[in-house]
Amino acid sequence: YFEVQGNAESEENISVSTDMGGLVTRVYVTEGQKVSAGQTLVQLDNSVILNNIEELKTALDLAEIVFQKQEKLWNQNIGSEIQYLQAKNNKESLERKLQPTYAQLEKTQVKSPISGTVDEVYAKLGEMASPGRPVVREVKLGMLEIEAAVPENYIGAIKKGDAVGVNFPAIGLTREGKVRAVGQVLNSIN
Repeated sequence: YFEVQGNAESEENISVSTDMGGLVTRVYVTEGQKVSAGQTLVQLDNSVILNNIEELKTALDLAEIVFQKQEKLWNQNIGSEIQYLQAKNNKESLERKLQPTYAQLEKTQVKSPISGTVDEVYAKLGEMASPGRPVVREVKLGMLEIEAAVPENYIGAIKKGDAVGVNFPAIGLTREGKVRAVGQVLNSIN
């Protein structure tokens, strides 16, 4: 056998960001906290969206009443077909407008995609969150990947599936692992 040093990384070390921008109104987590998949990490301002939903609901309530009345009249052969169709269209249009508004409301809650540990919290109360900019970093340490540079003279001795011993001297931990991949590119620096 021979020894090499490598770098250990969690396979699930992720930066969680938001799909939409907004003012951070609540931060529900702290560094070191365990979280579950689907748990809300950060809340963005949703007041405008909630107002839009209330407006749409009020308009939809009226549209449903008008449609029901027009439908009754239409079934009794009273009124014009165009009035009935307009009332039906208005009701269905408002129903369709509510769906994306609820989806927008859902996006104001930044949720954890994995179960793990909060490593860093970037979001601060009162700051603006932007799409693509991380608000939280999460780590799940269940599986680690170790990447090591192997001297050129040993490269032919290593194959995918070979058993390897992994030692973490700082914490006194030794484990067995398997080679998952062997790179095909030589690093000219080492």
